[in-house]
Amino acid sequence: MFIPPIKPLLGEEHLCDRSSAPAKDYWMHRRIMTYMAVVAGLYVFPVVVMVHPALLGLAPAFYPFVTLMVVAYKTSSVLDDKWKKEKQA
Repeated sequence: MFIPPIKPLLGEEHLCDRSSAPAKDYWMHRRIMTYMAVVAGLYVFPVVVMVHPALLGLAPAFYPFVTLMVVAYKTSSVLDDKWKKEKQA
């Protein structure tokens, strides 16, 4: 089975290929994913449970997953910001 290489499919203009992304946008996608996880946990899942009460059984698995996502995203972005400042100093 042939699996084509991913790098040529992305092209030169892909964000991951840039060696120097703007500092402001560096963690933009990671922070957006964090906020999406928070919105899903606080608003989307409770509405879905109101519509389909049978999904309430997923809550014990869903909320720890959302919590871990938020903690992982925020921790990694904060640590990376700290390490970048230390490198620049």
